[in-house]
Amino acid sequence: MLNKILLSKKRLIFLALFVISVISLVWLFSLSKKPAISPTPTPVPTKFELIKAIPTNGSKNLFPATSAIEFDFSKQIDINTLVITSTPKADVAFETDQGGKILFIRALGGWRLATTYEITVDVVSKDKDKLPENIIYTFEANIPKSSQMDEIPR
Repeated sequence: MLNKILLSKKRLIFLALFVISVISLVWLFSLSKKPAISPTPTPVPTKFELIKAIPTNGSKNLFPATSAIEFDFSKQIDINTLVITSTPKADVAFETDQGGKILFIRALGGWRLATTYEITVDVVSKDKDKLPENIIYTFEANIPKSSQMDEIPR
């Protein structure tokens, strides 16, 4: 009887070791499988457009006369195609950032205060995309009328 008990214990230990071995092998094989590589999505071409302008279109006040207007585009611009007009007429200078996507326009000698300007910008991107339409941008340069910095605490 003792022999049967020992034999059943040996079988039980053998069975436990066998189950542990099978589980270990399954785990090792699952680790060695490489994850499925998902295909890289095809990049969607960016359309050429104005992303933002600073100050905002139609802004009045709080725009210093010596400041430049900033136009941020979705693609690099081709400065050889750039046409800038202003009403009333102003002599303007322009420059771009190093990436060629941001255009800065300033008036030589400054914008006249309390004057509403309309700036029209026509430009093509470096890869020859055209804007859907010319940018027509209005603003007025003024000295800020009041500010928290003007007030003296009591």
